[in-house]
Amino acid sequence: MACTLARRERSGVESRLRGAASFAWRHGTGLRVGRGVEVIAPEHVVFGDHVTLFGHTIINAFGASGSVVIGDDTHIDHYGVLYGQGGLSIGRQCAIAARVTIYSQTNRFDAARDLPVIEQPVKYDPVRIGDDVWIGAGAVILPGSRISDHAVIAAGAVVTGASVAPWAIVAGVPARKIGDRRAQEGRAVGEK
Repeated sequence: MACTLARRERSGVESRLRGAASFAWRHGTGLRVGRGVEVIAPEHVVFGDHVTLFGHTIINAFGASGSVVIGDDTHIDHYGVLYGQGGLSIGRQCAIAARVTIYSQTNRFDAARDLPVIEQPVKYDPVRIGDDVWIGAGAVILPGSRISDHAVIAAGAVVTGASVAPWAIVAGVPARKIGDRRAQEGRAVGEK
């Protein structure tokens, strides 16, 4: 079931469902929602305090294993896509840039060679993102990924179900460690 959230000056968040009754949203104070944000299965989504969802973000928590939890003071930039059908947890004070896609489920293609890929079974594997994580524009996070506190995922990186250590800076396809955030004080990612 899809719904659209709208920001209201006085009453916080109002939900508008296409042809269905309103849900009681589980969110802290100060939830800010841009235009065109879509939440699928909102009953499985929890927002902390001061979460910001910029325009055209899509959050999908549909299914038996579906859940999305977004911690306090986290910002999801424009056109972010969060697939939480296998479970997705994003910590506090995270910055997720534009066009980031996070998957907690995928189609398997190894189960039966005679079945088309669309008929193959689905694999669910939760994604966990710690506190104070920065995910750069266009990055892709695949099922089973564990991103520890204070990590940086560079723009365009693909995290392939791996664990990213605390304070690590990762980049590339597949993402590999290129530095340590503590050593980058005062410099941009990738700057010497």
